[in-house]
Amino acid sequence: MSTVNVFEQHQAAREERRKYPRIRVPLQTELHILGGRMPFRVETSDISLGGFYVEMNFTLQVGSRLDISMWLDDRKIKASGIVVTCTPHFGNGIEFRSISDEDLAFLASFLDRAMGPQKTAPNTVH
Repeated sequence: MSTVNVFEQHQAAREERRKYPRIRVPLQTELHILGGRMPFRVETSDISLGGFYVEMNFTLQVGSRLDISMWLDDRKIKASGIVVTCTPHFGNGIEFRSISDEDLAFLASFLDRAMGPQKTAPNTVH
C-alpha cells in the first residue's frame, strides 16, 4: 500500500469521526485549567459545535479539564471542556463537555453566519 493511500484512508477515518464541520475562525478564548492558578488567553484556529483547536507553543496534557470563556461577536460564552489531542509545541484539540443551551444556540448561530450562504465548509472538516 502506498503512503498516499494510507494518508487518504487516515484522513477519511478522521472525517467520519467528526460530528460537526470545523470552521476556520480566530476567536479570543480564555482557558483555565481546573486546579490551576491563572487562566491564559489563546486564539482558536478552528471551531465547531463539538470543540475547537488552538495553536500554542506550550501544550496541555490530554485529559486536562478546562473552564472555557470565549468571545463571539460582543458576547462571552462559557463552557467546560477537556483536552482530547496534543501535538507538542504546536497545539491542542479541545472538546466541549458542558455548555448551556443558550450559549450552544448562540454558538450554532455564530457558526452558521461564519459559514455564509454556502451552508457547508469546504476543506474545513478534519
